[in-house]
Amino acid sequence: MSGVGRREKRRRKLQHDSAVMARETPPPHSITERAVLQTWKWQAPLPAPPDLQAYDQILPGAAERLLALVERQNAMAMAQMEHRHQVDRDLVKSRVVLARRGQLCALTIAMTGMGVAGMAIYLGQGLAGLASMLVPLATLVSFFFGDRKKQGEELEAKRRDLERAAEMLAKQP
Repeated sequence: MSGVGRREKRRRKLQHDSAVMARETPPPHSITERAVLQTWKWQAPLPAPPDLQAYDQILPGAAERLLALVERQNAMAMAQMEHRHQVDRDLVKSRVVLARRGQLCALTIAMTGMGVAGMAIYLGQGLAGLASMLVPLATLVSFFFGDRKKQGEELEAKRRDLERAAEMLAKQP
């Protein structure tokens, strides 16, 4: 290759390199754009303070009306919660009353059975008297132990539910 061919080749390469640099490099006084993405989360019954202020600027008094609305909703929720508590208290009281009535009925049946058994034994019917005594006693014992077993199962189920709820709360951030 001659010297002229090399010079021409070098000149073309320099022209190509300068054109590429011109495309890649911004001019010294150009405007650079930069996008910034900012996110935030607001979780409350009211809008975020800047939004609340914007509502009030658009419609004067809107912030006060929104605040009053949230206060009414909160008062209603509190009243509903108090009502539920009262219903639960009444339910517990009624269950206690029913349990006492059941105990009194069981006592009455047992005492009547014992009285009949005592009378049968007194009249010389020993086997019938003994049977009349054992049947009410067996019935009462079976109800007593059956009820205790049922209460134990209910308490165990409630304990498992509470443990599950505690685990779920522990997993939440």
